[in-house]
Amino acid sequence: MSQSLSRADVLAQKQSVDLTFAAEYLGVSVQSVRRRIAEGRLKAYRVGPRAIRVNLTDLDALKQPIGGGAV
Repeated sequence: MSQSLSRADVLAQKQSVDLTFAAEYLGVSVQSVRRRIAEGRLKAYRVGPRAIRVNLTDLDALKQPIGGGAV
């Protein structure tokens, strides 16, 4: 029995956001997000002549835990 995904399911798995939202989501500036894109650490997609989008799952992948000890 095959399970089909609805369009909503597909969109939920591949939710993309603009750079302003991405910056707010990560708690950094838009310039920092652009820098990660230029460094190749974050995949981005051009949508139309000016709009740039990134996937939320790629933003989550940028987050890396630091040591558990006291600062």
